[in-house]
Amino acid sequence: MPLFGYRGDQREQRAHVVIRRQHVGPAANDVGWERQPDGTYRAWISEYDGRHRFDAALQNRIRQEYAYQVIARQQAARGRSVSRERLPTGEIAVLIEGWR
Repeated sequence: MPLFGYRGDQREQRAHVVIRRQHVGPAANDVGWERQPDGTYRAWISEYDGRHRFDAALQNRIRQEYAYQVIARQQAARGRSVSRERLPTGEIAVLIEGWR
């Protein structure tokens, strides 16, 4: 899907996962992630938003949350429940109940 700039203009970038600008903040662009052929994602974050809203720490938290949601969905399909625990290092430990 296309990404839009802070003026509502359609950008040339396209993404599979999008946070629309109205949810990012005033004078923000859409933020998006485009799936690459190798299964990784390329982030489309403007220089302005990267400095002011989506710094490296926030991008890392978004990656962690996305990974957790993928694991939870996959395990739920197998009848397993998933929980998480934040470690003192800031990492997340994922606990899968019913693993055999």
